[in-house]
Amino acid sequence: MRLVEKYRPKTFSDIIGQEKAVARIEALLKRGIGGRALLFEGPSGVGKTTTALVLARHLGIVRDNETLQVVQMGSNLDIRFYRAKEMDQRAVEELRDWLALSNWQAPYKMVIIDEAQTMTKGATDALLSVLETLPERAVVILTTTEAEALQDDLFGRQTPFGSRCIQVSFVKPSNAEIAERLVEIAFKECGNGATLPYREIVQEGKGNVRACLQLLETALVAR
Repeated sequence: MRLVEKYRPKTFSDIIGQEKAVARIEALLKRGIGGRALLFEGPSGVGKTTTALVLARHLGIVRDNETLQVVQMGSNLDIRFYRAKEMDQRAVEELRDWLALSNWQAPYKMVIIDEAQTMTKGATDALLSVLETLPERAVVILTTTEAEALQDDLFGRQTPFGSRCIQVSFVKPSNAEIAERLVEIAFKECGNGATLPYREIVQEGKGNVRACLQLLETALVAR
């Protein structure tokens, strides 16, 4: 199993560098998260999709042994994962029908739409209609690296996505936070990672945790 999947956080406390995002989600959980749409926005590789899976696990939708790949395959009938650029209006209508069905086993259904800024206008309009009548037993999460493309038009006016989604902002973790995680993983993998080029890995990764893990994996293989 690749390091990105093997060490993907399973709880909120495992997520590095996203204290404000996690605090916002935990506050929403206390108020009641059912029937809400969340917009996870921030740079690539900092944990937006991972945090969505952690939330799904916290809500009892995803089991501990279910990876992102398992979720993407659709074997869990209470969660759906979409790549926004592949969605059309028909797919959104089918999603509406799925949301109307009773939950399979979990107390909530979850929809994750990745890179929402790449959705076509037809699919976007259809999804906005779905969000207007979202069931209380459902949670929708959109991830994006371009929040402004979804929230404001050219004149700075708020679009429906801006008013119908609760924004949760993600940032790049510090180099120190990433390096600490890399050292922890390296010692688990090989028992002695003292000679690995952590500084170079972190600098090349530029705050992208996923990229740093991929670079670490390459360094471990080359030992």
